[in-house]
Amino acid sequence: LSSLVMPNHIRLLDFFRKNGLRIIYVTVGPQLPDMTDMVPLSRGESAAERQRGRGRKYARWMAPAGSFEHRILEDIKPMPGELVINKTSYGAFNSTSIDQTLRNMGIDFLVITGVATHACVETTARDAADRGYRCVMVDDATATFTKYLHDATLRAFATLFGRVANTEDVCTELRQKVGAVAGP
Repeated sequence: LSSLVMPNHIRLLDFFRKNGLRIIYVTVGPQLPDMTDMVPLSRGESAAERQRGRGRKYARWMAPAGSFEHRILEDIKPMPGELVINKTSYGAFNSTSIDQTLRNMGIDFLVITGVATHACVETTARDAADRGYRCVMVDDATATFTKYLHDATLRAFATLFGRVANTEDVCTELRQKVGAVAGP
């Protein structure tokens, strides 16, 4: 994971920063210590699973906002002026004001990276597409538990919702569209 995804995240961050392109970070985690602000599925509490007594244990890796485990990794940490939005659901559009924020900023094209491809990344990207944003998921700057899940998610996304491209292609395309300076 870190040998491919992190270098590509860093490369994209460097490119965006050098070219004055907006960077928005999205984190996930409860604001409240008892996690009651998280969607039930994140707490392993969907109604059907509670009835069957088989709540999923997503909560075991959720870290409260502000905790050490919730931090953004040092190699990709935000710079001053870069927005960080915390979500309490899998998709950023479902539990934040990111839609209004993007519209206020005049943003209609999103380059989407992160983990896990088949969960948070895909949910956010599909929700963005449903709201009219043009989206590209960056293949080599997203990752999940298995290659199968990663590849299947990207193929499904590309059929209806947006594009899939690698870091090099995204930088090349943006360089051409915005007259960006040479760089990574």
